[in-house]
Amino acid sequence: MSGKGDAKICLKNSVGQKLKIYVSDTKITVDRTMAGYKEFSEHFMTEKYSISTAARKKDGAWNLELVFDVSILELFAEDGVDAISTVVYPETPYDRVSWKGDLSVELYEIDA
Repeated sequence: MSGKGDAKICLKNSVGQKLKIYVSDTKITVDRTMAGYKEFSEHFMTEKYSISTAARKKDGAWNLELVFDVSILELFAEDGVDAISTVVYPETPYDRVSWKGDLSVELYEIDA
């Protein structure tokens, strides 16, 4: 993904679970508070442990590379200058991607 200004990217599944990524001029945020199964821990999906933020290190246009494999999201920002990793346990696979903002998205599916 590449863009400029504010953007929102959302991975969703058929049971309403979603993993959200926000980009602004100053930061990148990954929010997993509604991303999937969480009943195994009262802390796992709380805001304190479920929202990861990295400060933007470059001004202007941005780029992100997301790699998602079953339950692990790796986000590489600004050509790898920053990274955010998070785990999620969706009850069904995320099968929809939506986005808002001035950005372009390329989606690739890798067969294992």
